[in-house]
Amino acid sequence: MRLLGRIEDRKQFVVFHAFLEQQGIHTKLESTNQTGIFDIWIKEEDEFAKAQALLTEYLEDPKNEKFQTTPPPLDQAKPDLITPLPTHSKSRRVARHIKAPITASIIILCALFYAWNGYQYKKLAAEKSGAVFYGLTPLFMHLCYDLPPSFPLYVQFFKGRSVDSVKELEKLAKENQTFQKIQKIPYWQGVYHLLLTKSNIRSELSVPLFIKIRQKQFWRLVTPVLMHGNFFHIFFNMLWLYLLGKQIEERIKRWQYLSITLMIAVFSNTLQYVVSGPLFLGYSGVITGLAGFIWVRQKKAPWEGYSVSRGTLIFLMVYIFGMLALGIISFFLSKATMSNLQFNIANTAHVSGAMIGAIFGRISPLSRAKL
Repeated sequence: MRLLGRIEDRKQFVVFHAFLEQQGIHTKLESTNQTGIFDIWIKEEDEFAKAQALLTEYLEDPKNEKFQTTPPPLDQAKPDLITPLPTHSKSRRVARHIKAPITASIIILCALFYAWNGYQYKKLAAEKSGAVFYGLTPLFMHLCYDLPPSFPLYVQFFKGRSVDSVKELEKLAKENQTFQKIQKIPYWQGVYHLLLTKSNIRSELSVPLFIKIRQKQFWRLVTPVLMHGNFFHIFFNMLWLYLLGKQIEERIKRWQYLSITLMIAVFSNTLQYVVSGPLFLGYSGVITGLAGFIWVRQKKAPWEGYSVSRGTLIFLMVYIFGMLALGIISFFLSKATMSNLQFNIANTAHVSGAMIGAIFGRISPLSRAKL
């Protein structure tokens, strides 16, 4: 079955159902948690395109004589015609989970990478490697957006060398010439750094960009979104993904959902790299993209029945742009005081992700659903 859409008027729902049955299009109706609002499901795959066109036409002009049939009273409908939505049904929760295999797979993959990266981080900490202060685990170095030449040199330098604290690291920076040479190797640190630094801009712009991408390691365009820095980072990102991603996957074709996810990831990761360099990770850029998609679909096609409240989406957007405002303020304060007041938040990925998601939300073919 495929979800056709949602009708928010009881009479319209009965009339349209009767019309579809008259056209030989078999449907199943499902009541929602909201009184008087119903989801319409099409039983046969090959009838979906015709039913979708009729629903669009009906919602534009419900009084058209074409649709005026004599529907049976709602209370005389077949017992299996309307399926109530149980609020605490374990079987239904499992069924809905199965209907979103891509979302579930991404959540599992992120959790595995988080556990794997955490294990490697603890191993570095146990070895008292200075690489732990840079977060340079083997997994991060294989999956981060770009890998400057200095990163592997840092790891090599710290092998067999115990560094217990930041103070010891600072001491090395002052006294060890090899460490100083590694630190002086230029790499792209982003437009943000460029605007704050007083060094030679030409020399900063001459550093190579997209080193690993140009070496055809194209997975790096996407993989930063699969890694997370701490438990709360991954927990809240995956919670948002389950809330937003599952609903989109249930309403559009799975290849479309996967394509949207990948393109948001590539777009937001690339812009974040340009602004801040390669040291970023997390799924939040894609989360804001999914939120932007749903925001537009709720306005453009409310009958698709996305059950995310406007208040929830507004809260998310206020948070995103609030963090952006703090980032702008910190930039000017850093510029004025010449101190590092930068927030460790991927604002560029958040804003760009929301923008690209909203653009995808305006594409009408993405309203077709496959379940």
